[in-house]
Amino acid sequence: MLRKIFLITFIMVIFVSVLSSCDLIDGLLPSNDPGDSKVDNSSGEEFDDQKDELPEEKDDNEPIAVPEPDDTYPKIEYDGSHETVTVSLSLDENCAVIGPSTVTVTKGADARFAIVFKDFYTFSSVDNDNASYESGYITVKNCNENINVSVYSVLNLELCSFEMADTDTALGTVSLSQSPGTVRKYTEITVKASPASNQTFIGWSTGGTMVDGGSVVSYSATYSFKITKDVKLYANFLTEGYTVIRYDLNGGTTKDGSASVILTQFTNTNHLSPNLIADNGEIVRDGYTLLEYTENPDGSGTAINPGGMAKLPKNSKVVTYYAQWSKWNPKEHFTYTLNNTTKEATITSFNADTSTVSIPMNIDGYTVTSIAV
Repeated sequence: MLRKIFLITFIMVIFVSVLSSCDLIDGLLPSNDPGDSKVDNSSGEEFDDQKDELPEEKDDNEPIAVPEPDDTYPKIEYDGSHETVTVSLSLDENCAVIGPSTVTVTKGADARFAIVFKDFYTFSSVDNDNASYESGYITVKNCNENINVSVYSVLNLELCSFEMADTDTALGTVSLSQSPGTVRKYTEITVKASPASNQTFIGWSTGGTMVDGGSVVSYSATYSFKITKDVKLYANFLTEGYTVIRYDLNGGTTKDGSASVILTQFTNTNHLSPNLIADNGEIVRDGYTLLEYTENPDGSGTAINPGGMAKLPKNSKVVTYYAQWSKWNPKEHFTYTLNNTTKEATITSFNADTSTVSIPMNIDGYTVTSIAV
């Protein structure tokens, strides 16, 4: 009996040894591989308790999160483009930074700050060789370490000339907060016009009266400004019985480029329907032809051809018309010949399918003088 038990035990030991050396035992015993989350439980389902214990997969391409250094956080050294530095400005009481005074930039990059000064002050100096000031900006170049730049201002001693053109007291009077003469730059000046009983104030201008082509700076009788350059002001009045037509050139200018607004004055009795300025080359816009004048900047309202008559509203003082322009067709839309002797161009055909054709005044520097289509 003992011999039979021993023989059966011996056979079982041999059988288990054979199984442990085969892949079959791997399917029966739990896996030691933490990445293998699926174990066959004869139902084809996944053991969720083992799956939850697995480590999360990491994306090797995910960029490094770079914290922004500040005064209380030690600067962390990063390799390559992830390394950053902080740049800050310290300003005296007469200037201020627009926006943050401390910025974080990539190491080696430039930092730029916009700054403003109190009236009567201007830039004086900075305490860092890599920092400079130009046109309202402090630029710190090649920032390789955390840095603070001090900015200093100085009293601006620049002076400007302020003049007031003589005003006929029959038209009105002018009061000034600042006497004409030499004044310090950025001084605030207020002027006030009071028209006579038969007059209407129509605006302040520089460079001449409005009728003579001066540039309008304000239509309000009371006008305040900070002087930044030499200036001579003109008070403009309009006598009862007169009307002014104001031409807004709407992107164009006078031929000499001096004005974008033109005013003409006439009596109501003699000019009930005045002719508007013709297309005689005195009003220009590069690449455009003067098309018409309208009552509104966008071209809406009554349209009047250059040189055409305008029917003005009754008892009107100042009437504004806006120039409307037609953009030239590109030269590729035309067939043309060039005369090298006279420097003139002749258009011989039009080769584009467009609803509007605007003939250019010149092609390749040659004046277009004729159309032989």
